[in-house]
Amino acid sequence: MHHMASATANRKAEFKRKHKPRINNDGICLAAKRGMRAARAYLAGTFDTLKEAAEAHGTCVPYVESGIILVKFERLTGDWSLTWEVVHGWRSMLEAAEQAQTLVRLLDAFELAPSATKDAFFTITGTADLSTPEKCLEYGKKIGPGRVWDLMVSPLVGIDSNGKDVHEPGVVGT
Repeated sequence: MHHMASATANRKAEFKRKHKPRINNDGICLAAKRGMRAARAYLAGTFDTLKEAAEAHGTCVPYVESGIILVKFERLTGDWSLTWEVVHGWRSMLEAAEQAQTLVRLLDAFELAPSATKDAFFTITGTADLSTPEKCLEYGKKIGPGRVWDLMVSPLVGIDSNGKDVHEPGVVGT
């Protein structure tokens, strides 16, 4: 009998069943909704600690941390699809946050870097700092209006600086 009980316990530990999230009548995962609300409140400065935000919204600290990553991911990329999947119970909140975490950490670190480090980054990667209208203009002057048109404008309007359709093979922007 004891042997049978331990075999069952081992099998249960080996095959942990994922629980379906509690979904309300509107199709919203309640735990994710609470975690996201707590994260937004924390980021807005409503709470001093993650624990306070979690307790006030009836969730746990890991959900607040995950919510913070998802909110930052949304703000940085404009992509709210991960949050949408989490809130509708299609994806685990912790899983989604893990997927977005690397990009969020990278961009958070970049924001905290001194300007000399950012300048070195742009030089090393061959990219430009286009964070302000003034920097966009400075870069545009550096590369010239033809390249600005061919690389940035024509893909949006469909015609390059020579009047060719950008959808033709071999034309820049295709």
